[in-house]
Amino acid sequence: MKKLNKLMLLGILVLLGSNSTSNAQTVMDYEGNVYKTVTIGTQIWTSQNIKSKKYSDGTDVDTLLIKPCNNDVSTIDSLGYLYTWAAVMKNSTLEGAQGICPSGWHVPSVADYNVLINYLGGSAVAGRKMKSTNITFWDRLCSIDKCNTYPVSCKNTSLGVK
Repeated sequence: MKKLNKLMLLGILVLLGSNSTSNAQTVMDYEGNVYKTVTIGTQIWTSQNIKSKKYSDGTDVDTLLIKPCNNDVSTIDSLGYLYTWAAVMKNSTLEGAQGICPSGWHVPSVADYNVLINYLGGSAVAGRKMKSTNITFWDRLCSIDKCNTYPVSCKNTSLGVK
């Protein structure tokens, strides 16, 4: 059950985009980090976790609210940063807030996840279909139960799916 909760938490923290082209294969954040994207049904999501220390307006993310996985800076390029929920949302409580997302992207809503889950065949199988098969990734991932921080990815909604 603990492992399932971790997987669900990872899936819940994917971010959404709104202003990128529907055929986008990458998206760039304020610092110039480039993230690959993947199309899943009618939605485009990043396939990599965010690794920015700045919001899209150039303001710094509070360094107390982010950290590398297992406090190992060598994991930043491959796994991104782990962010507290306050950092992910940039202290917003509004659904669809841009938060840590690159310009034109936003934190996903429940409706966004429902579209994704339904496309993947429902809640019984969607998580398994999205999980990386890279065992090294899961072995290196910081224990969410211990650090209360989360890896973050993104989704593009330029096709009108919100």
